[in-house]
Amino acid sequence: MAAGKLSVLKIKSLTKPGTYGDGGNLYLQVRAPAKAAEGSAPYRNWIFRYMIDGRSRDMGLGPFDDVSLADAREAAQTARKLLRDGLDPIVSREARRVANKR
Repeated sequence: MAAGKLSVLKIKSLTKPGTYGDGGNLYLQVRAPAKAAEGSAPYRNWIFRYMIDGRSRDMGLGPFDDVSLADAREAAQTARKLLRDGLDPIVSREARRVANKR
C-alpha cells in the first residue's frame, strides 16, 4: 500500500472526469458539472473502495471542498481497520448514525 500519490496541487489541477488513486483503497472521483457551464469547476469526491464477502463496495467520504486530503486518508485508514476486524465500514457508519439519533 503506497498512500500519498496525490497532492492538493495535483487534485486542484484534475479536470478530466475519472477516478484517481491515492493508495490504500482511497480514490478521488472527478465528475463534470451537471450542466457544463463555462468556467464551472468539476465535482471532486473522495471514495474508499473495498471488497467484503465477495462484494465490491464504494464508500463515499465526502467532497474535496469539505474533506481535506489528510482527513480522507485518515477516514480510509479507519475503514481499513474495520475491514481487518471483519466489519463492513458502511454498515458500521450507518449503525453509528442510528445510535447517535437515539
